[in-house]
Order: sequence, then structure tokens, then C-alpha cells
Amino acid sequence: MHITKTVLSSRKYSGQPRVSEDVELECVRRLRDELRSTYPEINVPALFHILKQFRLREFPAAFLMAGGVRDRSELGARSMLSHAADGEKSRAIHWHPLFSSEYYDAVNPDIAAAGVPPWLHYQVHGRAEGRSPHPLVDCEYLSVSVSEVLRSEVIDRYLTSPELWVFDTSPYVDCQKFVLSGDWDGVTNPLVQIVTHYLDSQWVRKRLMIVDAASASTARTRMIGSSVLLTKNKPGSQFAPLSIWATRSESAQPATAESAAEYTVVPGFFLGSHGRELWSVEGVRMSPDSTVIRLATEFLSLGVGRSLSTDVLVHVTGACLRGDLTRIVRAAAGPTAISPNSSAQELALTQIVEAFHASHVDVLPHGTQTRVTARRVILAPPSEESSVPVWSWSDLHPSTGMAIVLTDQHSHRALNDHRLKSLLSAGASLCIVTETNLSVWLPILQNRDVVLVEKALLELVKGIVEDTSLYLLPGGEVGNQS
Repeated sequence: MHITKTVLSSRKYSGQPRVSEDVELECVRRLRDELRSTYPEINVPALFHILKQFRLREFPAAFLMAGGVRDRSELGARSMLSHAADGEKSRAIHWHPLFSSEYYDAVNPDIAAAGVPPWLHYQVHGRAEGRSPHPLVDCEYLSVSVSEVLRSEVIDRYLTSPELWVFDTSPYVDCQKFVLSGDWDGVTNPLVQIVTHYLDSQWVRKRLMIVDAASASTARTRMIGSSVLLTKNKPGSQFAPLSIWATRSESAQPATAESAAEYTVVPGFFLGSHGRELWSVEGVRMSPDSTVIRLATEFLSLGVGRSLSTDVLVHVTGACLRGDLTRIVRAAAGPTAISPNSSAQELALTQIVEAFHASHVDVLPHGTQTRVTARRVILAPPSEESSVPVWSWSDLHPSTGMAIVLTDQHSHRALNDHRLKSLLSAGASLCIVTETNLSVWLPILQNRDVVLVEKALLELVKGIVEDTSLYLLPGGEVGNQS
């Protein structure tokens, strides 16, 4: 304990007057005894009477209530406690930076299913059972550091005792390093300061969370998955609701679904409804916007972003030729939302919608969660691979009407291929294309009679270029060696 005393005594905290730890802990015990005696109801005046008996102006830190005691507004402790027994209203309250109702529901589905108020359950039952109030508070992990304290008491002791603040509260947070070399203010509990201001920083080990989320234990992966999503999106306890999605069985086919329902869609990554995955991209662990994560046996999602209602949701499940994308847009007879499979496809669809003045069609942003209420859902398949012809060198064509599309890693090799070198010398355009600069090359790609593309870039550009203009470089050419 030498390091903790040395560090804390050197910070501003050592000069701050504070109530005895024993007094705070005894007050919390009395408050919880009162809650248990009236559970599931709450006698608010009795709780304030206990506080007065202990001559405290604020509820102890271990009570996990951030509202001001003297504040009679809806943010004050009195107002918060008056709604604590209401399952719906209590979930909308931001109790404390280290208590998340959404996280508590996600890792305790029995509590969520019963509609029991999370904060109240934690105070009456959850704390004693070793349940965690926040994704960065792991009771078992903290108990290893604070070994002289019972596991059921370890969080209370940690929150009440500044000499314990230097300990890491989970494998995924660096409280000690934050105290030693971060911007700790010397007064606030360092974990509170981290979750309020520094979640997106080196003090939170998100990469380790994602690796550990592959655990075979459902309970463990759900806890870690929730931690990843919650800590990557909003600070403190102001989190969005978490949802759990069962995976499709291997034999289940992603057939067209027809029912009026709400769908959670991250274009190019995930589509789900009624608590079940309808489609997802294989292998990828996290959606581009960090709102959906794939675990060993299920998906977790954080409900954020835009919501819309439409008649039809078209979810494109793979790369498509421009002609197929055009047919999807032209088939939309009424309000339609289209979920693109890639950012390039989003760009292509947006162009097509504008070209046909299809104001009733909404192209969803690729990789960003949208919750869509639709009467009908269509899973649009990708274009067939064989539908793009391979270029034949026997086909003569004016070089000025050609574009050659290569990746950056193969651009220098184009000069070593005599056929490509000849075309470039005669006036063909060389386009070094990536996913991020595709829009820069549009004026060239869409105004050439022939576009030769290497295989690695085919899916990226085939929605942009007219089908009749697109050709795949032969297998022996740059970038296409088998």
C-alpha cells in the first residue's frame, strides 16, 4: 500500500477535509437496510432522515447517487429517489458516473426481463451478490487487489477509501497510471474522472476488450462486449440501451422477410429484428461505427443514431454492378430505404437516386446504425462474379477512351508491363484507387468507354462504372496473379 499513500499524499486530495470512512460505510448500510425494509417501494423521507442522523449533507459515494441533496429539481437526489422504484423512469435517470442501468440490464438479463429497477436492485440485492454497477468495475478483479475485504463489500470500500483509488478496477482500465501520469485532479475518484472525460483515451484498453470478447463464456463475453460498446460511445452513465441478438442457425437462409417491424441495420455489417440476426458480414468483429459487436454466440448492439419509417427496406448483401443497383432504385415504387454494402456502393446509389430524381428513396449511410421501421424487407443478393467480362488484348480500342484502375501497391509495376505501358503512352488514364479517394476519380471512371480494373478493386468500382464499360484485367496482369 506504500505507493498509494505516497501518490495520494502528494496530490491536492490530502488537504481536503472529508467525513470518516467508517461513518460513510455505516450510513450506507443503514440506507440499504431501509431500502430492504420497504422494497420494492421506497420511503424517501426516511432515507433523508438517516442522512441527517449521520450529519451528512450528501449521500455517501458508495450509494452511487450523483444528484444534489439540496437540489429540489428533477436532477436532485429527492427527485431521483422518488422515481427509483419505477422500472421505466428509473432507467432514464443518470444515477452516477459509475452506475449504468443499460449495462446492468445487459449483463443481468433476468433483471431486465422482469422490469426490476436496476439501481434499486443493485442496492438491495445486486451489490451483496457481487454484481457490477459499471462496465469498468469488475468485482472479482478488484477483490484480488483489495484482498482483505469481502467481495460483497469491495466496491463500497473502494469508493469510500481514497487510498484504494490507485488500484485498477478491471483489466481494461489504467487507474494507477492515470493517477501517476494522467490529468487526475487529485480530488475526484480517478475512475469517475476517466469515465466522465477520458473514455476515448489510452487509460481504457479497448483493444484488449475486443480480443477477450472471443471468450467461450456467454456471461463473460456479454460483460466485455457491453464494456466495449458503452465505453466507445458515450461518457459516464449516459449510455444508450443495449440489445442482445441471437445468431441465425447455420441451416437458416436469409430469406426475404415480410412483416411490419423495427429493424436495426448497420449497412454493410448487420441486419436484425425481433432479437435475431437476419444477416451479417462474416468475420468482422465490430461495426464501423462501434455500435454492434459480434461475440462468440450472439451480437450486442447499442441503440444510437437515426430512426426512420418506410414501406420497404432493401438490404444489399454484397457487391453489385451498376445495372443491378439501378434496377433496385427503379423498382422502388413507394417510400424505400436502401442499405448499401460498402461506402462505394453508397456513393453509386446516391448518384443513381439523383439521376432518376427518386426523392422517395433514402440511401442509408454505410457503416452507421439506423433503426428502420418497415413493412417489408428485401435482402438483395450480390451480382454474379462471372458477369464482369475479362479484357482481351485482341480487342482494339482507342487508348484515350480507356482508364486503368490499380491499387497503390501495384501502380509502379504498371510501367513494367509492356501492354499497360503501351496503353498509358497512347493516352489511357491511370487511376490509383482506394476506398477513401474513389470520389476523386469519378469524373474519369464515368466518362471512359472502357475501364480495366484489377481484381482487388473490382467490388469497389463496379457499382460506379456502367456495366458495358467495365472489364477485368486478365489473370496474368498486374495484381491479378493467381
